[in-house]
Amino acid sequence: MSLEHLAGAWKLLGMHLPTGWKVIEPIGWDPNTGLGSDHYNGTGGHFSVPYIVEKDNKRAFLKAIDLTSAMHSPNALMALHAITSAHSFEALLLEICEGEKMDRVVVALESGQLSTGINLQDKAPYLIFELADGDVRRRVQKVNDTLRLSWWLHAMHQIAVGLQQLHSRRIAHQDLKPSNVLAFGNTRDFRVADLGRAICDGTAGPHDDLLFSGDYSYAPPEILYAQIDPDFAMRRLGCDLYLLGSMIFFFATGFGCTQQLVSRLTLAELPPSVDFH
Repeated sequence: MSLEHLAGAWKLLGMHLPTGWKVIEPIGWDPNTGLGSDHYNGTGGHFSVPYIVEKDNKRAFLKAIDLTSAMHSPNALMALHAITSAHSFEALLLEICEGEKMDRVVVALESGQLSTGINLQDKAPYLIFELADGDVRRRVQKVNDTLRLSWWLHAMHQIAVGLQQLHSRRIAHQDLKPSNVLAFGNTRDFRVADLGRAICDGTAGPHDDLLFSGDYSYAPPEILYAQIDPDFAMRRLGCDLYLLGSMIFFFATGFGCTQQLVSRLTLAELPPSVDFH
């Protein structure tokens, strides 16, 4: 599919935002074709197109919401509602995090909407975040072996603080994994990122009815067997704690915990419909 058949989110290069930012560079995709060339986790996520923006010699990460799939859906209105509701809910959670001064959570610098034309698909809602150096997968590879233990203990402390800050407002991340822990600068500055799959107790959201809203290859084992605790804290916040433990497993072994557990099960013990590929 050529760029002319894609939504406005793919056509922002060179545009100026009302607040002074300029879209200067696509991240991980070819602006001529729309095809992926590399992957930077800043973090983009589903139904979004990533860019670098610049203002006053400062660079930041812009996540534009892609309406392409919705416009080509058999039920365009329902698909549009699903994508825009998820975006609005994430923006709401980010406002809560900023208001609570959650310094171990990546919050938005600003949000808004651009338009590349007169049609609905030309609209591109966006969020702008501080530009990270990448996620912990990239950073851990640069750590000297003699410092590795102290390094990942420090990283785990900051990740745990980020979760505690979210949980203090009854926000369950649900998708904590190495690609969603970002590193900033040359210091040991780590923050939990991407609230696109999060759930908030007492606030209706687009993922509330899902068995699990995160990446199933990291899901707690009981989720794979559809064992659901009715209590929000046990089910949602407890899930985050399992994902936190899985981060420890990742730092120690380089693998996700759930995938390793499942790989050691017999055929008869496997949960239904397991597919981590």
